[in-house]
Amino acid sequence: MKFSAIAFSLVVGLGASSAFAKPAPSSVSCADSGIATNPAYVACQGPTDGNIGSGGNNVSTATFGTQAFALLTGADDPVVNLTGSTSGTVTFNTALKGPFVVGLRGGNDFSLYLMNGGTNGISGMAWDTLGITKGSDAASPALTKFAVFAPVPEPGAVGLGAAGLLVVGLVARRRVA
Repeated sequence: MKFSAIAFSLVVGLGASSAFAKPAPSSVSCADSGIATNPAYVACQGPTDGNIGSGGNNVSTATFGTQAFALLTGADDPVVNLTGSTSGTVTFNTALKGPFVVGLRGGNDFSLYLMNGGTNGISGMAWDTLGITKGSDAASPALTKFAVFAPVPEPGAVGLGAAGLLVVGLVARRRVA
């Protein structure tokens, strides 16, 4: 998946992590969102004070269990600009396969949702901001950011892949000589 290499470079180049974000003072849970009823839904984190984005104190990575995810930006972001409403449906530019994270920001808070598109992928989903707080704990602020985070390959997997390529190269070189 082309997301993996891009996600890896994003994590290396960007430093903020959801682990450093401050929990929002709220009685609202990320699980209050209708996203939690989606068959692809696995888990959620939030709401949390802050912003989703690259640079500064913005959150550009997420971790669920041992799996790390990096924010997709620019041409690799599968979401067209989607802001201003409290609910809707998003269609991704490409079907998202396997695990990925959706981040929703409204007001000064955001929530992260771990999804699994499986082997066939999902090309869209319904969303709402019921799992985000704003100011005085009022649920469902208008959406200011819809973001997608892709899995980051584990360093061991990258090393194993590089070792495999090295062996293939050595075998091919021996056959030529």
